[in-house]
Amino acid sequence: MDAKKTGDFIALMRNENGLSQADLASRIGISSKVIAQWESGKGLPDPSVWRDLSGSLGIGVNELLLGEKSETPMEAGRISDMLVDTVLRERKNNRKRRRKFLLVALLVGFLLGVFLHRYAFALIPSSDPATTILRYSTLHGYSYTEGHVTVEEGHLDPDLGQQYAISGLTCSRVDPPCFFYLEKGAFGFYVVKSCGTGP
Repeated sequence: MDAKKTGDFIALMRNENGLSQADLASRIGISSKVIAQWESGKGLPDPSVWRDLSGSLGIGVNELLLGEKSETPMEAGRISDMLVDTVLRERKNNRKRRRKFLLVALLVGFLLGVFLHRYAFALIPSSDPATTILRYSTLHGYSYTEGHVTVEEGHLDPDLGQQYAISGLTCSRVDPPCFFYLEKGAFGFYVVKSCGTGP
């Protein structure tokens, strides 16, 4: 749609029908300022008013969109109705798609929030061996109940680091580890070097 051409055509047809901007505006339920904007080429009619506007001007919607009279007015009426219905239906479908996208985005955000709330603390380094082991366990799918886990220092392995025996971890998939080797890393934080289920 050419805004200037459509605006000139609206003004021409309004004058041919002996209507003022206020008369036309009241017929289609909008402000006369909006009519003035259309006629000056500063805006275009919304699809929701195409049918009422073209009816008030005695033209078809296709003529309104083209900004000129059509040669076949009878066929134009049917085309006009189909065009308006299609545009309005597409607009409604776009709103539905946007709502679905928003719902999916909110759901993903919620699930991500739940995941981060559950596991984010496990990414924070610790200078306490027991805390390091429990955070590592959480990240790897092992569960435990506070107060039911024991961590005891074992022997020092020159290659693997300090051994810690642990009890109280559970896992539905595999046997949880019963010992961990930790090494003190940068800034005094412990790092898990290895873990196992053997004796």
